[in-house]
Amino acid sequence: MGLVYDSNKSRGLVHNYPAELKRITDAMIDPGKEWSDQQLDPVSDIEVDRILLKLDNLASDKISETVARLVAMSAMEVIDTVRLVKAQNHQTFMGFLGSGNMLDIKWIRPKDIGNPQLRGVAAAGALGIYAQAPLAAGTFTWLRTFVENTAQNLLPNQTMSQFAAVIHLGFMETIDGISKISDYTYTSGGVAAPPQSIHASKKHLLGTSQDPAVLPMEKPIIVPPFRGQQITLQPTFAGDSRIELLSFIVGQCADFTTNV
Repeated sequence: MGLVYDSNKSRGLVHNYPAELKRITDAMIDPGKEWSDQQLDPVSDIEVDRILLKLDNLASDKISETVARLVAMSAMEVIDTVRLVKAQNHQTFMGFLGSGNMLDIKWIRPKDIGNPQLRGVAAAGALGIYAQAPLAAGTFTWLRTFVENTAQNLLPNQTMSQFAAVIHLGFMETIDGISKISDYTYTSGGVAAPPQSIHASKKHLLGTSQDPAVLPMEKPIIVPPFRGQQITLQPTFAGDSRIELLSFIVGQCADFTTNV
């Protein structure tokens, strides 16, 4: 196994978790609040083991140790995100072995922004990446040309569906050179968190000479079912950026199949 699985198994994360009203303090759900009380469904030790194996596969330390360490640090919050979705559909987490309403995890890609899992019942409109129509031409890449001091919504305001949740861990920049982005702002329920610095120049912050620049958020952000979210980027310089969200969607296998 890899770093994500081994480090969290050694931490003792693999066990049965009962249904509970949990006070979540190690991730932000509501801007402006120190904690959020959330009803979580139970998960078995077998499901937790599957979750860790899935995360180990999605964030292999053989590909990027920096990303793997970020995911490993947030494994408990990912488990809580799965339990939030389970509280809505009461289905088993099966990962690669799942089908129908069983649960799985995947990285957010540009085409996922504005799809029915993230926008719920709202019309697609301009809810895709950078306010484009979902799945329209140009929405399959993170590449964006910025105008200095002109904010753009990487993830336009939209409300999660009933059977999906998102956890944001950070950002990654894969274009060489000076970062164009100075900060980001997260908004949920009409309340904005303070702008956070995001000078993510490639090979400048946490990245090695092989890794892209990775900028963890101060705390993971969990977006439960039915919750709204928006992520706004503020550029300092004009030019191209390929800044990516390091974020997972937890959802039903059937929805992942439909929204490919």
